[in-house]
Amino acid sequence: MTIQDQLLQNCLDEFNQGRSLDEIIANVPPESAGIIPQLRLAVEARGLPPVTMAPEKAQAQRAQVKQEARRVLSPAFLRFIPSWAVAPAGALAVLVVLLIAFSAILAKPASSYATVMNVEGIVEVADDIAAPEWAVLQDGDRVAQGQYVRTRFGSSATLVFFEGTRATLGQDTQVGLQVVEGSGRTLTVELAQINGVTEHSVVPLHGNSSAYIVHTASGQASVHGTAFTVDSTAGATRFAVEHGKVEVNNAEESVFLTAGQAAVVLADETPSDPTFEFAVQGTITAIAGDQWTVGGLTFTVDPALIEGGAWAEGDWVWVRGRILSDGSLVADKISYPNNSKERSNFTGVVESMGDAAWVVSGKTVAIDAETEFDEGIAVGDPVEVSFTILPDGTWLAKEIEALEDDQDQPVATPTVDPAATPEVIETPEGTRAGCDVTDKQHPTGLTLSARYGVSYEEIMVWFCKGYGLGEIDLAYELSQTSGMPVSEIFAMRESGIGWGNIKKEVEKLAEDTPSPDDDKKQDKDKGKDKDKGEDDDEGDGEDDPSIEETPQPDDKKNDKKPTKTPKVKPTKKPKP
Repeated sequence: MTIQDQLLQNCLDEFNQGRSLDEIIANVPPESAGIIPQLRLAVEARGLPPVTMAPEKAQAQRAQVKQEARRVLSPAFLRFIPSWAVAPAGALAVLVVLLIAFSAILAKPASSYATVMNVEGIVEVADDIAAPEWAVLQDGDRVAQGQYVRTRFGSSATLVFFEGTRATLGQDTQVGLQVVEGSGRTLTVELAQINGVTEHSVVPLHGNSSAYIVHTASGQASVHGTAFTVDSTAGATRFAVEHGKVEVNNAEESVFLTAGQAAVVLADETPSDPTFEFAVQGTITAIAGDQWTVGGLTFTVDPALIEGGAWAEGDWVWVRGRILSDGSLVADKISYPNNSKERSNFTGVVESMGDAAWVVSGKTVAIDAETEFDEGIAVGDPVEVSFTILPDGTWLAKEIEALEDDQDQPVATPTVDPAATPEVIETPEGTRAGCDVTDKQHPTGLTLSARYGVSYEEIMVWFCKGYGLGEIDLAYELSQTSGMPVSEIFAMRESGIGWGNIKKEVEKLAEDTPSPDDDKKQDKDKGKDKDKGEDDDEGDGEDDPSIEETPQPDDKKNDKKPTKTPKVKPTKKPKP
C-alpha cells in the first residue's frame, strides 16, 4: 500500500468515527491534495442506497416455490416417481430435495455478471470503492455483482449484459454493480454511479420482475428499454434521453424524459422540468458576465459550473446544455474537446416542414439542397438537428435525424480471443487535440503534471506519442510506487505487453527489490550471527545445532535463483 493509499484509508477511518468531511479535508497535507477527490467519491458512494430485494420480487419468488411444490405433489407428477418414493418417508425426501433444488435455482440467477468490451486506455476493477489495489481489465473479462469499475483519464469501456443491454463508461468514471440478475428473458440491473459519464442502451425488458436502474448521489433513473446518458458530478446529475422514456426520481418527486430531452437534479432537490437540449463545440468568441458565445450561440453559464476553471476568449471548448421553455439556452457542462471539429446541434419536435425552412420546437432552421434527412420524418416527431450559423444569423440545417426508430433490438454479445496480443498503435506527433497548439495547455495534462511532480512538457511528450491520458496516469503511478523509470514501463507497453501484465510485473519487481532498511537489517543480523559463531568457537568445540553450515560452491540444491527482471526494449523516439 502506498503512502497516498494509507492516508486515504486513515481519512476514511476518521470519517467512520464521526469526524466531518470538511474537517478531514482541511487537515490533508498540500502535497497529498490528490486524494481529496477520491475521498469525496468514497464518502458519496457510502451514501448511495443499499442493495435490497424489492418486497414484490421476494413475494413472487416465494409464490413460485409454492407452485412447484403443488406440482410435485400432483397425481400426474407422482406417476413418474418409483413406488419406493411414494411411501410417506420417500415422498417427503423427494419433496425436500426438489424444493431445495428449486430454491437454489431461484436464488442463483443464470447471469450475475457483465462482460467488459471495447476497452480503451486503462479500465480497472475492485471489490470495494476504497480498495488500495485495482486490477486492470481487458476485453472479455467479467465483472460480477458487488464489484466496482473505474476508468482513468482518456479511457472508456462497455459493460455488456447477457441479453445485449449495454452500459458504456466514459473517462474518469466509477460505477458499482449493485444488482445483476439475468435469466431467460428477464434482467435486473442496479448500478451505483459514483461519478463521471455513462451511456446506456437497454434492450426492452420483459416481465414485472425486470428493471434497469442507475443510482447517483443526486437522483436515479429507471427504464424498461431506452438509450440514455447519465452525467454525475459532485452535487448534481444530468440525465438525457436519446430515444425511449426514462423516469428520473429524487426527493420523492419524479419526471419523465422522452427522446431528445434532458433534466438536471441537484442533491436533495426535485428534478428540473424536462427540456430539449443543445451542444456546441468551437472557440469562445465572447464572455460578458454569465453570457458566453461559442459557434454563434449565446448561452447562460452558472459561475458554479466553472469554479476553479480558467476559461477565456479564444479557448476551444465543448458545451452541452438545455433549451428552456422561453427559448433561452443554459449550459450544463463545459469541457475540453477531444478534437478540433466545429459543430452545433439541438433536439426538438418538428412543428412544421416547408420547402425552404422547418420549425423545430420554436427554432426556425433553413434547409437547402445539401441538407440530409432521415426518411419518414413527420410533424410531431422528435429530431436532432445539426446546423451551422450563417453570417446573417440564419440557422442552416446540415442534417436532421429522427430520434425514435427501431434501435431497441437485442445485440449479440461479441466474443474475443483472450490469447490475442494487444496491438499498440502509435499516433503521429502533432495530430492529437492538445499537440498542435503552443499557446494553450491541456487541463488533464496539467493535472497529471501536478500529481506526479513532473513537467507539463514531459506528460505531453507521452501523450503526443499516442498514449492515452489514463495510460500515462497508470505508468507514472507504477513508476512512483516501484522506482522503475517511467520510460522502461512505456517500453514494456511498446513491446506488446498488456497493461494488466505490466502492472503485475512491476508490482512483483517492487516486492522482490529489498529496500535500504531491509539491507541495514540484514547487515545487523549478519553481525549478530558472526558474534555468536565466535563465542561458540571459544566453547567446547562441539557443533551448535542452531548454526547452519555455509553451503559450498558445489552444493547446488541450496543455490537461490536470481530474481528475474522483465526485459524491456529501448524507448522509441518520436517520429519527425
